[in-house]
Amino acid sequence: MTKFHRQFFHGLFAALLAFGTSSLPAAFQTPEGLTLEASPKPVKLAEGGRALVPIVLAPGSSEELKKSAEELAAYLKRITGAEFAIEESAQPLGITLGTLSQFPDKELEAALAIKETYDGLEAFAIRSGDGVVRLLANTDLGTSHAAYRFLELLGCRWFYMAPEWEVVPEVKDLSFALNETTRPDFWSRDIWFDRVTQKEEPDDPKALEIFKKWARANRMADSLKVNISHRWHAIPGEYKEDFEAHPEFFALVDGKRTPPQFCVTNPGLQKLMVRYAKDYFAKNPDADMVSVDPADQAGWCTCDECTKLGHHTNQPFYLANVVAREIKNTHPGKFIGLLAYSWYSQPPDFDLEPNVYVQLTSGMNASKFTFDELFSQWVKKCQHMGIYEYYSYWEMDRNMIPATSKVNRFGELEARMRNFRDNNVNSISAQASNNWGVNGLAYYLGNKLMWNASADLGALKEDFFNKAFGPAAAPMARYFNRLDLSNKPLAGSALIRQSVDDLEEASRLAAGRPDVLARIDALKASLVYAYLGLKFDGTREEAEKKQALLDWFTWSYRNRNNYMNGWITFRSTMGRPAAEEMGEPTWFWRNTIKNPEASPWRKSDPVTSAELTAWMETIRKEIGSLPSTAAKEYSQDYVLVKTDLLSGGETKVIFTGKADILLASADGAPFKFLLNTRDSGTIARPDAKYTLSSLDGAVITSGELPDGAHNLELKVPGPGVYRFSCLRTGPGWEVAIPPDLPNALLFPQGEKTRPSHLTPKFFYVPKGTPEIVVYADKGSSLTFRGPDGEEVLRKIADGGYLSVPVQEGTDGRVWSLEGKFRNLWFFNVPTVLSSRADQIFVPRELAQADALEIVLPR
Repeated sequence: MTKFHRQFFHGLFAALLAFGTSSLPAAFQTPEGLTLEASPKPVKLAEGGRALVPIVLAPGSSEELKKSAEELAAYLKRITGAEFAIEESAQPLGITLGTLSQFPDKELEAALAIKETYDGLEAFAIRSGDGVVRLLANTDLGTSHAAYRFLELLGCRWFYMAPEWEVVPEVKDLSFALNETTRPDFWSRDIWFDRVTQKEEPDDPKALEIFKKWARANRMADSLKVNISHRWHAIPGEYKEDFEAHPEFFALVDGKRTPPQFCVTNPGLQKLMVRYAKDYFAKNPDADMVSVDPADQAGWCTCDECTKLGHHTNQPFYLANVVAREIKNTHPGKFIGLLAYSWYSQPPDFDLEPNVYVQLTSGMNASKFTFDELFSQWVKKCQHMGIYEYYSYWEMDRNMIPATSKVNRFGELEARMRNFRDNNVNSISAQASNNWGVNGLAYYLGNKLMWNASADLGALKEDFFNKAFGPAAAPMARYFNRLDLSNKPLAGSALIRQSVDDLEEASRLAAGRPDVLARIDALKASLVYAYLGLKFDGTREEAEKKQALLDWFTWSYRNRNNYMNGWITFRSTMGRPAAEEMGEPTWFWRNTIKNPEASPWRKSDPVTSAELTAWMETIRKEIGSLPSTAAKEYSQDYVLVKTDLLSGGETKVIFTGKADILLASADGAPFKFLLNTRDSGTIARPDAKYTLSSLDGAVITSGELPDGAHNLELKVPGPGVYRFSCLRTGPGWEVAIPPDLPNALLFPQGEKTRPSHLTPKFFYVPKGTPEIVVYADKGSSLTFRGPDGEEVLRKIADGGYLSVPVQEGTDGRVWSLEGKFRNLWFFNVPTVLSSRADQIFVPRELAQADALEIVLPR
């Protein structure tokens, strides 16, 4: 849907809510891109701040339904200013809230039919006409969904967890005329924060309640209650006498019976696991699933019988099958759950019982296969499957910008969700951090797509920008799009500096809108957090580093209740090492439980708008101006040019991840060089995957390489310049290219090319270049030398832009760069680092413009 169509439908939608549909089309596009039927007879709900209808419950309704009615009445009052009475009736009247069994409707029975036990438990229908709005579902949970969806259709939003991100319109004269029937694409949808959603915290006592409210309003819930936590480490404690009497129940590791993993072929252990499952269901009769998942570490069994099972990944699933066969007879309909994760991430060699439920993790998999490869195998193997996503955890992004989870790659998020849905995935459990400043939009959009994977992500984003930021929608769209990983943002001070400009412009445009300014202030506070973290990372002197860490701690604590930066996770993860490294025991919160105020970072004075404005100015001054030199884009049509310099030596580089290398063949001879895929050790990693392509992208040859040294000989169709790409995660790979084979490293913008320390590499500076503007990830070490070998700049990058001055007469010549860096990018010069000084790779148009002697292609 184009932007014009979205704006058109938004206008119609607003008119529909305010005036009904008597003169409007019979179908309407909602802000998330759905087409809903419009009732020909709008139901008038309120007029002049006076309620025209009551909220109706069936006699004897549950407490859950009464709570839904109360919440609905409260929001309708905020919208219209009217008091909506809650009444009981056996017949639909006013705004009727209930289940299909309470208010039967033959026409809705098929639409809300429950399939496969779980599909439909949360389904609901909204019907309007003849003076009644009916919010009906199969269950109380579905009815709650219907109520909040009704409010959403009236314009309410619950974007982020904190209360200031709630949007409630004010409409004194309110009518409604929409019909919708819907059910979730995934039976279980869960975004969870381990230190917030499981218990209350003294530093944040309302977090659990507020999160549950956000989840309820956004219909994040489950029809199937998935239970797949690690269990093998805990079961011995529950059956202590059995395990003490039978140490052989534990895995045989290095010749010794060693907990926590099990010897899955031991008959006694198998019987105990069946008993454990039955005991669990006896204690939890409403549970849908019992977990038989291994402990979160390696240590599979090496006894003779377990070894006979084949690959060690077979072991947990073999035991799951044993338990499942018993449980399907004694507890039909119940599932045996476990992850596909770490050392047991790939499917077993045998079929699984129908009641075994597997949840594949999207990372942390010690397997020779990538996640996509594992997924394609599991969907063929498993009858019931879920996905365990990593939306965020401390080590992943440290709450800094940009967030690094795939869920923030919005250009791929729709396809990812639809691929899951279309391959019969029915649950998604997403581990996350309570860091809405960097991940909030991803959490919101991810949850929306969990309900309806066909929703229009562009429309959802536009709705977010418009409703959350009103007059400041344009700069806020720019701000969030800048952080979208699909757009390959460059992390560090440059990104923070650009974000300051976006937020300050938004504040000016939102003057007079305190609701919008509160949201912008929350994002400013998150940006200050990122800046303080960047300063801590870049500080080397001990006393300054200690103060920088204290500043970071203090700021995080002061902003703990806006949920922008995940204070509880920050406190728990950073506290102990900070106390030990800085020699400050009171910095670790557990050391001050009896005297909390002893912690020096515990400053409770609220952050003010004026303080945030001052911080924006401080950041602007300390980082400085952005480059004035215009960025230049060059083609990927590279040529090899000749210079009068001496040649370089062998190229020998270790890479982690992906790298792209240009290679040139003068006479069409094959490329011969050594590629060593470094040893993975006991943790399996995917094989190295390589391709050799022409510059137009046509693949000439490709392959996969296991651990070990490989003498490659890659044939080419003729003389020319080619692109060699290789990807290997984990321990990485090493390439050794002989000196007579011209080659160059490419550094595409925004991609994490991670070489080891590079000896001098050579690049061409176009004629008329006044300065070289460079970006490199923070911590990168760079040494630039001019054409005569003199050092021009030596710098440790902080993720900002560096300016390398080009003196008169040194342009139009070859420079060199050495150091250790990743995600290197020249803003206005081709980022092509050649290993030979006498033969340089440059884009064809540059060679022609500067009259360089082209060697290849002739």
